[in-house]
Amino acid sequence: MAASVEKLSPLDVIMPPTYVQANIFFRTNGSDLSAIHQKLQDGLDKLVTKFPWLGGQVHRIEPPQAEKATLEVRWDVENSSAKLFSTGTVPASYEDLAAKGMPLDSVPASFLPSTPPMTALQAGAPVFIATVFDFSDGKGVGLSVCLHHNFVDGAGAGVLLRTWADLVADTSSSFPGPVSAQAPKRVDRISATLNDELEALKAETPEALLARHPEYSLAPPAFPTEFAASTAKLFAIPAAKIEAMRVELVKLSGNEKAPSTGNILSALIWQVVTRARIVRTPSLANQQSKLVTAVNGRARISQEQLCEPTDPYLGNAVLYALGTLDAASDSHHSTEALARVCDAIARSQSTETIDRRHIAEIHSGVDRFPDYRAIFPGWDLFNSRDLTITSWADLRLYEWLNFGSVVGGKPEFVRVPYMEADGVGMLLPRRKALGGSEDVLFEVAILLRRDDLEALKADEAWKGLIQV
Repeated sequence: MAASVEKLSPLDVIMPPTYVQANIFFRTNGSDLSAIHQKLQDGLDKLVTKFPWLGGQVHRIEPPQAEKATLEVRWDVENSSAKLFSTGTVPASYEDLAAKGMPLDSVPASFLPSTPPMTALQAGAPVFIATVFDFSDGKGVGLSVCLHHNFVDGAGAGVLLRTWADLVADTSSSFPGPVSAQAPKRVDRISATLNDELEALKAETPEALLARHPEYSLAPPAFPTEFAASTAKLFAIPAAKIEAMRVELVKLSGNEKAPSTGNILSALIWQVVTRARIVRTPSLANQQSKLVTAVNGRARISQEQLCEPTDPYLGNAVLYALGTLDAASDSHHSTEALARVCDAIARSQSTETIDRRHIAEIHSGVDRFPDYRAIFPGWDLFNSRDLTITSWADLRLYEWLNFGSVVGGKPEFVRVPYMEADGVGMLLPRRKALGGSEDVLFEVAILLRRDDLEALKADEAWKGLIQV
């Protein structure tokens, strides 16, 4: 095998060794699963021709093979390929699941990609895994796609999905041809763009650089002796209700600049999760909670170098924004409390907080640290106090993706997989309500302890917000 190797960047290696996964559901137009599978595989073959590393694996290398522990992707230059697996027919009816809003647990795990454990990087973990399946009534088909998070972030995954859809539908792609062998590697592309800032940081130790960033810690998290039962649930919120809140926030502040939709949604989730947790643990009211949100740093590093439509940066450019909330006062259901929480989120995400210097400090600190695996999240993962929220709201997948008539055209639902965890929120791509309505819905997945989620569902303010 003629192997090609590309080192991953510091912003790649610091991501968790999991997969970015999207479950995409289409209402079919009479095509059977075998025809859909073949059409998707043909498009995938073309996609791998453009991006041959999709057929590769993410590997961890350590001394003595390397100067320090790091990650790289290896693929076969002459015969790179990726396979789409057909996993058969889901016993449930597509019509029934669609009528219920396609819950997160609609599809049994056996029909979804089987991803390797987080410890598999020594032997290598596939960059790309995907499955396709249909439903018992023949009315729909599902496509589940996994891309390794150390290789790609949500924005990069969105570009790859859109390009795949274009190739399946035989429409013009944003990428006119294969990626040039002479194109700058991702490590060079990031470091060259941040060169001036990285040069200015050379005299500082990596420990000092990372100490400026409380979103990271050099102390491992304390694992609990046992984990409480957790679950996940999807909620839909009419956009009109968020817009009404935006108007109230503008009136309160007297400022024409209102919080973004994403910040209002994140603030509402943070508030209701904290209120639900206080029901079980009243002492939390006397503490602070941290909210961690993911920020796309491409434009903050360089609009020209990383956001060019014909050559977007596909690697990780994710930065963590860290806000704090006084549990008792800021989780209260009022416009004033919502305004305070929105302001805290906005400050944590601002371009003044997360600028090129901020990003260069993380890049340099991780790059020069002896072992990236000794850098941990700087928030409480296990004690039902903090919350992380990731947003796909700006990934307009319902608009961007059109896999053509054989597959089913544009998706009817985009979902993340059902997972059991405590303290995670996910803003899904916004979509129109079903039944021909022009109303727009914001969909959010919330992962919590089961008892806390029951308290959340009973929260009167939350019940007044969501669409039942």
